[in-house]
Amino acid sequence: MTEEEKERIYKTALAGLLHDIGKFGQRAGEVGTDGKKDHPAVGNKFVNQHVPTKWRGALAPVGWHHGDPEHKGRLDGLGFPVKVVALADRLSAGEREPQEKGGWPKQMVSVFNRIAINGTLDNDLAYLPLKQLSLSQGSIFPKSQPDSTEDINAMYRQLWASFCAEADLLARAHESEDSSIKAYLESMLHLLRRYTWAIPSAFYYARPDVSLYSHLHTTAALSACFAKQFSKDDPVDDLLNRIRGKKTAAWPQSPQVATLLAGDISGIQSFIYSLHQTAKATSVLRARSFYIQMLGESVARYVLRRLGLPMTNALYIGGGGFILVVPPISSGTIDDLSRRINRILLRAHGGDLYLALGDAPLAPYHFGMGAISKAWSDILPQSLQSRKDHRFSELTADEIRMVFAPQGAGGDETKLCSICGQEANGLVEDEKDPNIRWCGACRSFRSLGDNLRRARYLTLTQIGERPLSEESPSWEDTLRAFGMDVSVSDQPIHKKNSVIFSLTGSDDPAPGPTTATGIRFLVNTIPIFKSGEQLPEQYRDDVRADGVKHFGILAHQSMGASYLGILRMDMDNLGKIFSHGLREYDSLSRRATLSLLTSVFFEGWVGKIADELGESSGTRLYAVYSGGDDLFFVGAWDATLELAMRIRSDFSRFSSSEKLGISGGLVLVHEKTPLYIAAKQAEGAESAAKHLRPEKNAICFLNTTVPWEKFSFSRKEDTVVYWANELRNLIDAERLPRALLHVIQDLHAQYVDGQGKRGGVGPWVWRAAYWFHRAIEREKHETGRERLRTIAALLSGESFAKNIGWLALAARWAELATRKEGNSV
Repeated sequence: MTEEEKERIYKTALAGLLHDIGKFGQRAGEVGTDGKKDHPAVGNKFVNQHVPTKWRGALAPVGWHHGDPEHKGRLDGLGFPVKVVALADRLSAGEREPQEKGGWPKQMVSVFNRIAINGTLDNDLAYLPLKQLSLSQGSIFPKSQPDSTEDINAMYRQLWASFCAEADLLARAHESEDSSIKAYLESMLHLLRRYTWAIPSAFYYARPDVSLYSHLHTTAALSACFAKQFSKDDPVDDLLNRIRGKKTAAWPQSPQVATLLAGDISGIQSFIYSLHQTAKATSVLRARSFYIQMLGESVARYVLRRLGLPMTNALYIGGGGFILVVPPISSGTIDDLSRRINRILLRAHGGDLYLALGDAPLAPYHFGMGAISKAWSDILPQSLQSRKDHRFSELTADEIRMVFAPQGAGGDETKLCSICGQEANGLVEDEKDPNIRWCGACRSFRSLGDNLRRARYLTLTQIGERPLSEESPSWEDTLRAFGMDVSVSDQPIHKKNSVIFSLTGSDDPAPGPTTATGIRFLVNTIPIFKSGEQLPEQYRDDVRADGVKHFGILAHQSMGASYLGILRMDMDNLGKIFSHGLREYDSLSRRATLSLLTSVFFEGWVGKIADELGESSGTRLYAVYSGGDDLFFVGAWDATLELAMRIRSDFSRFSSSEKLGISGGLVLVHEKTPLYIAAKQAEGAESAAKHLRPEKNAICFLNTTVPWEKFSFSRKEDTVVYWANELRNLIDAERLPRALLHVIQDLHAQYVDGQGKRGGVGPWVWRAAYWFHRAIEREKHETGRERLRTIAALLSGESFAKNIGWLALAARWAELATRKEGNSV
């Protein structure tokens, strides 16, 4: 592909990205240069005032994508780009049918309210704030009522003024002759995400739950596809004629006009968690997780570059995977891409990591109401699974033999890296322990982990694809093989052909003529020793030079018993939500909006919660990963439990629905437990939570699974949290005997052993009645006697079976929290 062809595609994508920018200005009270109030006229004015002069001529579609009645849509040589964007716009906006009249405000309704769980919809709607995207409660959490019309108009004016000011800064950076349309297009994409993420795409005839950003993004992606796929008017005219004036259900099921192309890395868990020296590998663990994120991003950009497409065509990148919108693509091209990608991964990771590429064809029909589900939720996963079932089959026979060739050092441990367990040359002894040896790859991960601790900026630089080194390639070497140089730093690094992301949401880097900029959320919680902080005696000389606490310190900073908490959580039924939850309202833009909101919570707000907990009770949490719809944290056990409860509470408010669940598994392990074992145990606990009941929405803690509403979100005296805190406080104040905790747990064990034969009422009920009667008589404090009477009532008669499980969990929790240091399990 020539540079001229590539620039034409990028310009068309930019026209698609800005085609409805006039809606933003129109709602802020802006009018066109000629006084017209329609959004194409306002958009045309924006182009002529806030876009670099050199690219304005290519943006006629912004002002004319709905046609001109006086000239029947003829635009003096610009008719083809206009038709391309008009087609992309119509397909992208397929979700606006059926019409839902009702006088909607100009404020976006949360797309979570559209999801039907078990066939029912929430009647109450939630309205997103008209604010820039930032990690504050007032900016991202919805409200039960829309703002007043006066306030809405004022917020639009304020947003529009700020957006135009930033667009001007971007335009000035790109007025030079050497400025790059690629950098400008990506900068504008990120700028629009920040400003239009919670602005509705339309509100006149449909519930406003699709963001303007998602509509602009998908329109830009399709515009780029059509610009590359078509070179003349005829096929575009034909498609426009075949969908014009028709219901989306009647849109044609041929020809194929685009492809969903998905990439998914397998082997991630084993790669991240299989570390042999957990205490020494704290920074390596975080770095490996970050590397997987960057690997997915680098491969996505590699594929787009190979196909000659801009970043607008990446609908989603995260968690070691991506979904792209590309023109119709042959199986041979997919095989070639897969071969190139996995050849690099095989050499870098010896078969541990594999990237599957799956595809699903899209016809006009798929952009109508409810039709995208078949392609996205059925065909695409099947295609991916087929690739995963035949890992590396696209490689040559000689290359595949590498996967099955004998591995290892023949029992010579001196040739094995102590951190990852892999054989490598050039091992280096640890600075403090000569019995620990580091390979080059693990040293590079340790350096990355150290840099992540101070990271404020992420820089991705496109470079020439470099061959991998023969021996123990570093993470940088692997990404450079895909043509991407990645760095994290505390100051912005301006390089040619780069994109710089602010990781703090503030102090945005200044754009340059060949440098794109944006903000990016990254959960980067790392436990750092603070000056004056008290540490357990055995670890006072064991803090790393960079101040990062290892897992042993975190375990001993737990409340009571010295254990690590291993927490895994993810959103319930996400696959079902995407495949069935949106029902007839399913569409490409609505899915993009749902994905956007989910990523804001898991990639952004979860980190905010963890940081806030660190400020209130000390930094005792370590983020291994949070993104997509799941998370993994390690930390002091009581801190991870507090984190889990806060995440569940905030997710309910963020999604504005108690029906949308997030389940979790939390296990307590010794500090020296290998992480891969602990991760597997937490995975099992999470699975138990998800299998408790059809609606899931539960937590498994201390091998006991409880619905969230019973754990911490219903009437306070009927929850695990309430009684765990109550028991702990009363025992600490010597108002209740510690023996009570063991009695409750023993009664539960007796019930579990015998209820299969005797049912819910058995000798445990009488034993409970007897014990509590005697305890009340012996208790000297009225507060203690009152609490004992309450527990006795909960465990009397038929109530015993209903309450003993969660009361035993509360007792076990209180026992751990009140245990004195030095006690063992």
